[in-house]
Amino acid sequence: TAFRQAIAANPIPAGDGLVKDESTGYLLDTRTQRLIDPRTGFVVDPATGLATDQQGRTVDPRTGWFVDPETGDYTDPATGITIDPETLQVVDPAEHESRR
Repeated sequence: TAFRQAIAANPIPAGDGLVKDESTGYLLDTRTQRLIDPRTGFVVDPATGLATDQQGRTVDPRTGWFVDPETGDYTDPATGITIDPETLQVVDPAEHESRR
């Protein structure tokens, strides 16, 4: 819910130390050198392209899906469906837990 609410809000504009990073589309904070998703305000890890929401969950800001850092599985927050991003197959909840 927090992620979807953040997306629904107005995007953060460039300015006041934030410049658009042309290679990623994110904003670069020139003071901290951190990338920020302008749609959510979440700090994006440049190595993985993933962000962390206010609840500490890993989020792919491109899709809005949660990412399990242990398994790499993606979960749709709207439906709760989890997929393996390598095979694009739905992962049974019991299998997901056993892979952790």
